[in-house]
Amino acid sequence: MKILFLMLALSGVSSAATGDPATAVLGYLEKVRQRTVDLGTDTALSPHTSSEKREQISRRLSRLADDLGKGRLEAAEVKVDDNLAGVIVRNSGGFDPAKARVVSIGLVRMKGIWLPAPVPTSFENTGAGLVASARQRLGQLENWMMRGQVEELTSLREQSRERMRQTIRAGMDVKILRDESPEKVADQFLAACRRRDLPAMLGFLGGLQETPPPDWAERLRSAESAVGAGKKLGWPWRLLIAPEVARVRVEDGGETDGSLFSFACLDPAGTGLKQATTKVEILHIELSRDEEGLWKVDLPPSFLLRPDGELDESEDDFVKSLLDAFPGEIRKQISARPMPSIREAAAALHEALRAESMDPLISLMDLEGDPGTASRGCALGARLWWQIHHPQAPGMAHLLGYHENSGAGAVTFQFFSPGKPGVFDLKSFYFEKTTDGWLLIPGLKLTNSPSREQSAVRDWVADRDRTWRGGWQASLVADCTRLDPIAEGNAPSEEEARKLVESWLTATHSADLPAALRSLVIVNRQGETERTLRNLGFEFSTALRDGERFSIIHCERGTTWTVVGVKSQTDTTTTFPLYLVVATPQGPRILIGADLFGDTTGGRKILNDTVLRRIGDFTTPASSEELRSLFDKFRIKTGG
Repeated sequence: MKILFLMLALSGVSSAATGDPATAVLGYLEKVRQRTVDLGTDTALSPHTSSEKREQISRRLSRLADDLGKGRLEAAEVKVDDNLAGVIVRNSGGFDPAKARVVSIGLVRMKGIWLPAPVPTSFENTGAGLVASARQRLGQLENWMMRGQVEELTSLREQSRERMRQTIRAGMDVKILRDESPEKVADQFLAACRRRDLPAMLGFLGGLQETPPPDWAERLRSAESAVGAGKKLGWPWRLLIAPEVARVRVEDGGETDGSLFSFACLDPAGTGLKQATTKVEILHIELSRDEEGLWKVDLPPSFLLRPDGELDESEDDFVKSLLDAFPGEIRKQISARPMPSIREAAAALHEALRAESMDPLISLMDLEGDPGTASRGCALGARLWWQIHHPQAPGMAHLLGYHENSGAGAVTFQFFSPGKPGVFDLKSFYFEKTTDGWLLIPGLKLTNSPSREQSAVRDWVADRDRTWRGGWQASLVADCTRLDPIAEGNAPSEEEARKLVESWLTATHSADLPAALRSLVIVNRQGETERTLRNLGFEFSTALRDGERFSIIHCERGTTWTVVGVKSQTDTTTTFPLYLVVATPQGPRILIGADLFGDTTGGRKILNDTVLRRIGDFTTPASSEELRSLFDKFRIKTGG
């Protein structure tokens, strides 16, 4: 069959604006995927169709949306018969033949416009068959679509393996599999995993072998799911793919035809299918040659488990010996970085907790002595680092203080989470002064029998707990500008306001809490600090859900206020936050404590009125009225 390669990039062209049946169908199927089809305007549905039948068609299109998947759609073949047409569309399913899909859609040309029939492979409910002369042509087109759909699907599945092999050859140097040492093959496989390079990964997993591995379907499914998981990538593939995982080789194999490489891995996200604990774990990668001399990577059974599978996680003596090698090997990879003073140790730890990898944090740890204690310390540090960097729940380590007593020291932080903006979460890190400088103590925890100096710094932390508990919020927002009242006049320009809100949205969507706080102004009234932190949490929560599906749709300058309206979309909701930008001595700032939305719900209207009355308490009547006017214009624009 002739492939027309009309991809979904063309689907932005309205099907009603084109005379091409293939383009019309691709645009229509994109609407089906998005579940935005209007049967009355997007299809050739007869206006005489009953409401019950319309509901049946809508349910069928919903099932079709699920079946179409996410792959690229192509028009495989088109047949035109005067004012009728049929288009066979395929989704090749990527590398997995089981995911290949073929659908056929009939079309009717009305007033020069091709409109799809609402039911796949049929002209039912279009009214096209009312004319006797058209019935035979309709039947022939429907038979052609059904026959072509079966033939195309069969062809797709038969050709899928060769298409995959061609894609793999185009994406990697096959000589690596034939000529390189097993060490080089293992390193190249790990590099392909870190790049999420699916064709190369499949090449290493046996995709180029003349006879694929017996478990090839599971290998393909597992690798494809891992690469497509994005931030939701789970264990065990995170051990190979996630950039934040600390990974060191602890055992080499060197046989000619088969080799086993063992890596000690520390994933801050946790271990096992439920990722309930954080610890160092061993990952084995086995290499073998086939009859053609090609290397193939074999991963542990856990990589092929389905979500409901069970796994034996027991450790033998060999694994335990490999685990003991982790502290020494990670120290070879990440050198120790003792600090000359407790003040500099506190600053270095603060930076390490904010760093994009765990390397700076590990460099501050004392890994000498018992390897089990050192590994547990690395795991605890990784878990704390993950509290700051978890993609679904980012946080912030706010330095509260530090103290030393002879050779012992303590550094304390408030771990702030936007999802729990009112929770005090004190974390204490204990240091020791070595001959080279200050390092975190082995294991990161004081023992049950601490030294006199360690007891003294622990008591220092306990004595200040109440003070920190009562003042951490004010300390956290110390970089925010404060005003009271908001002065009338001098509204920022629209350009300044738009730029500031763009920076704010970038900060919230990249989980950059310090940058977000620097964008804000807080009215110096009781309760406004808590309200600002609470609203900050809502903003970060929305940013995590909307997947950067936001846009600035409104900007207007008044005398005191400049307002910037945004449209934010999640999978289930659309909201319209309105940001208030005011002038301060430090420049334009956002009053995030004023959470106004141009949404249409009755509950939201009550909340908006409450916010507007509260703002009226710390500005002039004229500025308060101006804000109401600016907000009403935005609300009308959004349909609220």
